[in-house]
Amino acid sequence: MWDFSNGKLKPEEQRVLLLTGAAGALAIASYAVYKRWCPLAQGNSEQPVRVGLIGTGWAVKVQLPQFRRAGMQVTAIASRKEESAVTLAAQHHIVKPFGNVIELCQCPDVDLVSVVSPTYLHSEQMIAALVGGKHVLVDKPMARDGAEGERMLAAASAHSKQVAIVDHELRFTPAFQHAQHALQSGTIGAVVAIDVAVYLPGNAGPWSWWHDVPSGGGMLGAIGSHLIDAHRFLLDCEFTSVSAHLETLQKQREDPLTGHPRACTADDLTYMQYRVAARASSAQAPVWSQPDATILGRMAMGTIVGGAPSGVSHFVIMGSRGSVTLDSMTSSCTVADLSGKVLSSVKGNGSAFAKVGTHALGVALQRALGPRRDMAALRPAATIADGLAVVYVMDAARASAAQGGAWQTPKVLPAD
Repeated sequence: MWDFSNGKLKPEEQRVLLLTGAAGALAIASYAVYKRWCPLAQGNSEQPVRVGLIGTGWAVKVQLPQFRRAGMQVTAIASRKEESAVTLAAQHHIVKPFGNVIELCQCPDVDLVSVVSPTYLHSEQMIAALVGGKHVLVDKPMARDGAEGERMLAAASAHSKQVAIVDHELRFTPAFQHAQHALQSGTIGAVVAIDVAVYLPGNAGPWSWWHDVPSGGGMLGAIGSHLIDAHRFLLDCEFTSVSAHLETLQKQREDPLTGHPRACTADDLTYMQYRVAARASSAQAPVWSQPDATILGRMAMGTIVGGAPSGVSHFVIMGSRGSVTLDSMTSSCTVADLSGKVLSSVKGNGSAFAKVGTHALGVALQRALGPRRDMAALRPAATIADGLAVVYVMDAARASAAQGGAWQTPKVLPAD
């Protein structure tokens, strides 16, 4: 018992009081961190899927908060610069930072590896994760070319007991799922034409791998891969021919390492015409006027300077009895008849790529890989085979652009 009779504490009593206060403050701070970052403490009664992130851009800005919101736990992060991993881990309360991808892929505290690195690293890192016994989510475009993608498909097939999917998160949004249902149920009749355009805001900033062809940069990969995959998801189709023009409008940018101008080789403006046809499994669906029909479409994508700070996005599928219109910037979908009367809709609630899509994908991954083992939650997912099919279309588009827009036939995976 402390003696307060003289109104003062003895020196040793003062030290005890200070130590007790410091310990209490530390306990409160530790509990606050626990409550903030541990899904089990936030009312999620199931064990969270533990995620290791490879990458410090989209992985940190988008996947980290959205996966946590979905009930998953980000336990590790890897960067080519170990100091970056350590800094980010401290800032975002991630337990294990790595400067070596192999170490993350072998970490026992990781269930799922999310590969969100530059495209030229996807193949080796995805394969390393599979060899390490992890499930894998790999960013789009899955690979730089078909040969690289084929190696990834072979690796995924060799590790078939592990989940390996491509991060085409649009498939998981309510808007795109609503559109798929409207199309496949025949609400707008047989599809006659498709028109797609996505222009991202701003075209400033320093040089990065995104502006470099050998690294896998460019709009065709960054946005075109999503749009190609969306066609395959919505219509259950394959691309039969493409004609493309790829332009590099901004020829150089400042290299952040040297401060000097560096040449940009990747496309920042892409136009593509194409035809799609039904897969054998969907030839009788009401989307198609007849089993051997093809649908003509066009897509455009690029970056814009000024005039549209939030970007421009529309994905219009026109049918014999109406239309489906999607907006990936707002995650909205509108189904209308030929008079323009709205038959059904999904109200937007943020970016289909970031807030809505990544969160929905995280929820599905938690359901499938967590204690519930509800693998049906991943039914919409783009498989590695789907990712390769997209890469084949991109290969054909680049070949077409190299020949002034000559029509090319993409390679197609053998039927299952």
